[in-house]
Amino acid sequence: MQLKEVKFPGTDFDFKPKSHYELGEKLNMLDFDLATKTTGSRFVFVKNKLALLERALSNFMLDTHVNQNQEFYLI
Repeated sequence: MQLKEVKFPGTDFDFKPKSHYELGEKLNMLDFDLATKTTGSRFVFVKNKLALLERALSNFMLDTHVNQNQEFYLI
């Protein structure tokens, strides 16, 4: 049985794309080493602008739902 190969527009690069963890470490936005030393497990610390982006997205979600009179739970 032969599967059909599907190509998505914009996925042909003239370079080898890097993984998210390679980019995160190179851009100083993810710290796997410190997280492993701290937790002893496979966690990651998000830092700098990526941490600010994650917080902004969380705040946006909370503000949107609270303003729409949705119930709010903190877990």
